[in-house]
Amino acid sequence: MCTDVHHHNVFPQPPAPAKSTTNIEYLPNPASFKINDINFGIVNSDILMHMSKQEISRRAPGDKLNRLARLSSHLISQRSFYPLYPPVKGANVDHSHYMAFRMIKRPDVLITPGDLRYFAQTSADKKSVCVNPGHLSKGTSGGTYAMLTIHNLKEKMSGNAFDRKPAERIRVDIVRI
Repeated sequence: MCTDVHHHNVFPQPPAPAKSTTNIEYLPNPASFKINDINFGIVNSDILMHMSKQEISRRAPGDKLNRLARLSSHLISQRSFYPLYPPVKGANVDHSHYMAFRMIKRPDVLITPGDLRYFAQTSADKKSVCVNPGHLSKGTSGGTYAMLTIHNLKEKMSGNAFDRKPAERIRVDIVRI
């Protein structure tokens, strides 16, 4: 589940104790935050693995959305960082704090690291970018991480400025170590 050294192994987790002299902001797990005009949602629980164990589905003919993007889209459409009840066996989820699972604002970027294969895809409705960066290390060898590039809100094309949707402005590269 959550593998933090500074907290009990339960989900959700409060932010780490902050030192008053730092410029670092400590966030809870899960967390929502905004940088400039982009909303981020991050959850450290391996919710995609938990959902894949519970889901029963069959792809419709012509459906091009892959399994991992579909699982991520469930989080966004249900506005919850942990939409499973009851949780999978072995997951230390404290549902008495269910309000911490809510997504107040729809994330433009949803980051859900876990054991499933790394990926970066748009959600089912093409409004969000869902990312599983994988693990930074795998045993004694290197793993993967995600590098995000966010382009300007306004772009000039043929002399005219126009607004671009967040999912169209975000580029994600999965980098192997």
